[in-house]
Amino acid sequence: MLWDIGYEKSNKGLASGELLPLITSDLIIEQNGIEFIVNVETENMKVKHSPSVATHDPFVSPYNPSAYINTIGEQHVCLLNKFPIVVPHLLICAKNYIPQTSPLVLKDFEAWVQGITDDSVLGFF
Repeated sequence: MLWDIGYEKSNKGLASGELLPLITSDLIIEQNGIEFIVNVETENMKVKHSPSVATHDPFVSPYNPSAYINTIGEQHVCLLNKFPIVVPHLLICAKNYIPQTSPLVLKDFEAWVQGITDDSVLGFF
C-alpha cells in the first residue's frame, strides 16, 4: 500500500515540479573492462541546499500534503522524499524529534518493515 501511494504521488510530484530529483538517469562507463554506474547531478542539488528550503523541517508536522503517504503505527509516518535519488523514495520517520545519534528501538524496525513489500526494495537507516 505504501508503495502504491508513493508511485502515484511521485508521478504527480514529478509532473507538477514538487519533486526535485537530484540525479539524472544512470550512465554506465566502462574502464579497463569494469563497468561503473555514474549518476549525474542535476541543478536540483542547488535548490536542496538553498536557504529557502530550510525554513520548515519537512519531517515535523504539519507535513506537506504532496509528501505525506501514511501514518505507520503510533510513532512513525511515511513521507515521500522531495529530493529523491530513486523514484519513489519513501522515508519512514519518527513523528517526534529523535536525535540521529539515538539507538534504534524495536518500534523503529516494526515501522521500517512496513515499507519492505518485495525483494526489489532497499531499506537502510
